[in-house]
Amino acid sequence: MIGQAERISQLSLYFTENMNYPEIPIIGITSGKGGTGKSMFILNLAKALFENNLRVLVIDMDLNFSNLHILLNIFPDSSIKDYFQNNTSLEKIVQKEEFADIIFGESGSRNKITETALDLFFRNLSKIEFKPNSVFCEK
Repeated sequence: MIGQAERISQLSLYFTENMNYPEIPIIGITSGKGGTGKSMFILNLAKALFENNLRVLVIDMDLNFSNLHILLNIFPDSSIKDYFQNNTSLEKIVQKEEFADIIFGESGSRNKITETALDLFFRNLSKIEFKPNSVFCEK
């Protein structure tokens, strides 16, 4: 049986060798358990980087129990679900906030993202209108 850390290492190596993603740093924050503080960590990190004059795009990849919008007390007009299900462009789902640009997740969706759709999503990051210094993905 493969441990979680070993599997993440294998996937990272696979994506490094087989994918041609944009050359901006992409940092994923993940946990197999909810309520571990991923969202709070991401928001605090994004704010700290903003205070050091870095531009950040935060992407909430959660399609079921997203909560970034709750922590920020924001009712987003669109979410990542619009990109994957409604073919909405990335530019239209990015919401500009004071300290970061954010693509909000969705709550209550049970849809899965295919590997092909996810690959296209990360390839399209290189085509977005602005170029952040870092991208943080949380799920």
